[in-house]
Amino acid sequence: MQYTPTLEGDRIVQEDLNKILEAVKGKNFESLVLYGAYGKGEGCIYEGKPRNDYDLLLVGGDRGVERAIERVKTAVVNEVWHIPSLSGVSCSQKWYEIKYGSKLLAGKPLDLPDWEAWEIPFADAVESINNRCISMILGKYEMMKENPNWRTAVEQTCKGLISIGDAILIRRGEFHPLYSVRALMLTGDEIGKIYKEAVSVKIFNRPDLNPDQIWQFWQNTKAIMRDFVLNNKLQVPNIEVLLAITERTTKEQIEEFLTKAGVDKRFLGKEVGGQ
Repeated sequence: MQYTPTLEGDRIVQEDLNKILEAVKGKNFESLVLYGAYGKGEGCIYEGKPRNDYDLLLVGGDRGVERAIERVKTAVVNEVWHIPSLSGVSCSQKWYEIKYGSKLLAGKPLDLPDWEAWEIPFADAVESINNRCISMILGKYEMMKENPNWRTAVEQTCKGLISIGDAILIRRGEFHPLYSVRALMLTGDEIGKIYKEAVSVKIFNRPDLNPDQIWQFWQNTKAIMRDFVLNNKLQVPNIEVLLAITERTTKEQIEEFLTKAGVDKRFLGKEVGGQ
């Protein structure tokens, strides 16, 4: 078993995935699939290192196979989604991206229907916006630290912006697994320019933004999320917390909310953004 990288020069990604393949060699499972940023060939390589986690779908096999993957020491975290089978799988944004934007690493190809973009439920987009409100709050939290990791702050902000662009596409029955293609599909929309910037940051870490620009980008994204949710009368519980953040909101208040929301403690520590 050997992984062939999509982009020439992704040596570290290739080595990491080959380590994972070696760890599961000879074990019983149905399929091991790389999805997410690297599955679609849009994972960010920043300063010679991968930035996005490796999203891995494990179909079949036991907990031992999952643990073997998680134990492999790689440049970034191995996020394993382990399911017993594909039985009962229906169209969703996540499964649509896996169907059309993933790579089989080992085992059998995924036997999934040939879904159309209009089959993605709009409820998926609303749930994503709700989750990305948390990303936005994490971005704000990072900016308030004594020594902020500005890249982490802008990455979290990009997630919020991209969720709105995706919702626009899903609402009108259009979607594509690649961020770059979605950016082209939104060219004529009001959000088009800033969506393209968010995608460029996510994939290429460009353009480089200074702290003032990142702060303005966060504010602009917050306004876009607010307007989309209110104009479409969506039920997005976390938007209320996001909109309640003002200049007077303290870092401790934001941390308290994030803790109550179940955000992993490691995302609140000094190591945030290091991997």
